[in-house]
Amino acid sequence: MPNPGGKNGHDNGDPPDDLPALLQSYASKKVPLPRRVELLGQKNYHISLKKLNKEYSIVSPRRPPPEHVATTLIAAEMAQNITGSNGPNTIQLRVALQTGVALPRAMVRSTMKALDPHGPARRFPAKRPVKERGVLTDNAVFYEVHFDGHEKLNFKALQMGRASIDMYGGRCHGSGLIALLQVVPNARCGVTVGHFYLDLAEEFGYIPVQNTVDGGTETRYMTQMHNELRTHSMPRMTDTPAVVALPSTDNIPIESLWSYLRNFIGRDLKAAILLGKTENYMNVTDEVHIHLFRWIWSRIVQNAANLFVEYWNTHKTRNQRNKALPSGVSPQDVFEKPQNFGLEFGGIEVDREFVRELRKTLPKSREECYRWVPEDFEVQAVVAYEYLGSPALRISEGWTIFSRMLAILEA
Repeated sequence: MPNPGGKNGHDNGDPPDDLPALLQSYASKKVPLPRRVELLGQKNYHISLKKLNKEYSIVSPRRPPPEHVATTLIAAEMAQNITGSNGPNTIQLRVALQTGVALPRAMVRSTMKALDPHGPARRFPAKRPVKERGVLTDNAVFYEVHFDGHEKLNFKALQMGRASIDMYGGRCHGSGLIALLQVVPNARCGVTVGHFYLDLAEEFGYIPVQNTVDGGTETRYMTQMHNELRTHSMPRMTDTPAVVALPSTDNIPIESLWSYLRNFIGRDLKAAILLGKTENYMNVTDEVHIHLFRWIWSRIVQNAANLFVEYWNTHKTRNQRNKALPSGVSPQDVFEKPQNFGLEFGGIEVDREFVRELRKTLPKSREECYRWVPEDFEVQAVVAYEYLGSPALRISEGWTIFSRMLAILEA
């Protein structure tokens, strides 16, 4: 007889092959214990976690690694935080997300203080007064998704010639989950945004009932793709507008996300990239330099964006008693179990095969829209990168890798 209660004993089901990795992942992301049991139950394994964590030596804040190991991990993340703006909470999270090791906050704080006695260098302009907003409300997740382009690393912001890194993102209104965050060559290209929207549809197998955008012309193909998908899936649905355009100041869920991204890792990215100008690592008029910049830094920024998405979707939000939407839980929990928070799932299921066919109707392919460098340069860059041993593309190593690859490409 099965044991759905999760108590240790007989007939607990078959443990997943990757059980130790799963347990470490749950611990690193601070998944609540009841939720961990529930997630294992979905894999047909019903058992208590008290003995399992000890049996597999799962590293957690209560069972941290040796001090010298923890110090190395903390120092490595502090090195990536070039601006010195992150405090113990963020460094603790970054260590967990990058390495899977959960450290006690007190250990992180004391180690950071020992490594940098003067503390974070928060030398940034004072924040401007925030315009008072209305309360966000909703009754379903994935019913409305907010979209916007992030251009804080584009050519206007960097002032490095044609060196530019754009980003486009979508965030669920009801849960706060980041549905997709993609580095793109041009966030104002309508066809690129159309492919981005189809990426979201293909990944989730659902589309929202309503897309909310800031009214930019780049959303033309998003609107077209959305209407085609919605009509194909629910031909009788006509009462809800497919796309709503708002001023950027009112598109709050996605606009507010950019400030969190900037604080988490965005400032470090910009400071690191600008070293290419201040330290003369690249010649902004040289075509090879521009191509190599795009090849390396598009990957570094995407890695950073992926890290932020994982952090954001799994972090617990602050408890707010007067908030209409759920608080004190992670966006991932709300998205996966909306019924636990008085919400429903409002997405429209789509046929992935139809999504792939629809993609062919766009005037340019996804490969063309997402291509950062010419194909012949891509081949040369991959050869040079592999010759160097495929070093990890991290923020603090970007220009070192750039210089080493440039020497090979120009030889």
